[in-house]
Amino acid sequence: MKRLSVAVVGCGSGGPATAAMLARAGHDVVLLEEAPKLTAVGAGILLQPTGMEVLLELGVLDRILDHGSPVHRLHGVSASGRAVLDIPYADIEDGVHGLGMYRPTLLTILVDAMADHGAELELGCAVKRIERRGSRSWLIDDRGRRRGPFDLVVLADGARSDLRKRLGLERRAQIYPWGALFFIGEEPAERASSTLSQVFRGSGTFVGLLPTGRAIDGHGSRMSLFWSVRNDRVSQWRKLGLEHLREQVVSLMPEAEAVVEQIPSMEALMHARYLDVVLDRLWMPGIVCLGDHAHAMSPQLGQGVNMALLDAQALATAIDESEHLSAALSAFDAARRDHLDFYQPVNRLATPFFQSDHAPLGWFRDLALAQVSRVPLLRRQQALTMAGLKTGPLTHRPVSRAVRAALLRHEARSQRQFEAGAVSTSHW
Repeated sequence: MKRLSVAVVGCGSGGPATAAMLARAGHDVVLLEEAPKLTAVGAGILLQPTGMEVLLELGVLDRILDHGSPVHRLHGVSASGRAVLDIPYADIEDGVHGLGMYRPTLLTILVDAMADHGAELELGCAVKRIERRGSRSWLIDDRGRRRGPFDLVVLADGARSDLRKRLGLERRAQIYPWGALFFIGEEPAERASSTLSQVFRGSGTFVGLLPTGRAIDGHGSRMSLFWSVRNDRVSQWRKLGLEHLREQVVSLMPEAEAVVEQIPSMEALMHARYLDVVLDRLWMPGIVCLGDHAHAMSPQLGQGVNMALLDAQALATAIDESEHLSAALSAFDAARRDHLDFYQPVNRLATPFFQSDHAPLGWFRDLALAQVSRVPLLRRQQALTMAGLKTGPLTHRPVSRAVRAALLRHEARSQRQFEAGAVSTSHW
């Protein structure tokens, strides 16, 4: 395909990954971001082997691994201590694991990759409108300034995009009634863990702890704390105060106390809201949608960032392998369809069992998942789903050999460094 002029709107995860990949392929790319400075809003994220495959292709996986926290299992119990979930990544394959990541760290690494490949970044540019003339597009920002013309506009401006509503592709964009309060603190030395831990009380209450890796210029590891809450009750929780929240969280999950004690005030707790977004298709002539803009979900299956990274990879591949842009965008849609058609309905179905006002769903979840976790074949299907590898009820993609090799190399290097440090300390 000829060299394209590309505008990417939105600097979350899928946006900069797409910009880096297309710039590396020789296209002229500019990324436009509304925020006046680079900020990554949101709780800690869990990178899966699928997302790591894209980061490996971008040449940044080793740097990502250096800053992330390995997550080897997902473990959840009821308020009474009964096991509800126990999903080890080892059920997929030895050496495979997830990676807890501090969102600003991932953003910094992706933006660095953009710059390395020659993509431009313009901050403080809020795109409000797209004008199409023939086969080209112009972007108009909130100050009336025009950018363009562009052969391709990539919309990656998140789940709450105003631009999406103007395209006529939106089939569904529903706000979930439940969200979460979250806080990212320092990981206590005594709580160092490679497990995403959760405790559930019915379907209306849960608390979780996710190892979250390091800031780009930091040394200590971080830990994300999640507290499930109805969106219309957030102001009530804030009025009840920090001591009330501490009591509730610690009574449900005592091991969270060291993180809860770091919360300075209720204002330090961020409120995350989730949307369920479905498009009829992911593209129209000269415009393509990806990431949460195209298929936002609740975080129950932990696929958001990984889906966005896979979108970036699939789009770059489709453009590289197609002679015409419309053929490339159609191929991109087809390449992502099986994955999305599995995860979106499964995520929608699963969410009320974890966040809803229907208490019996929580009881059923505890009973059913506890039984599933005892059957190796079914537990492996859980692990494949968690890792983002499923493409249908009975099908899945394999873990990339190169990703598994990179994880094993990093684990071996970390072990050598740990042993060298232990020897040095003992000599001292």
